[in-house]
Amino acid sequence: MKKQLTQKSELVRLFKKGMWLSQVKAFELVGTTRLSSYIHTLKREGYTFETRTKLLTTRYGNGARITEYRFKK
Repeated sequence: MKKQLTQKSELVRLFKKGMWLSQVKAFELVGTTRLSSYIHTLKREGYTFETRTKLLTTRYGNGARITEYRFKK
């Protein structure tokens, strides 16, 4: 029987590939709007993360910061 894919398992697969994921990218690739919840769960399971903050410009011209995550190497 083939193991059923879940949003969590797909996030782990992407993180293992070395990808940086933000909330927006997680929604585009996996369909989840709860990246922070999965990050919290994965941390409790023993995974460690690197983070980086990016400054973006919104459609209204304002600055906004987003956080991206990936597994620590």
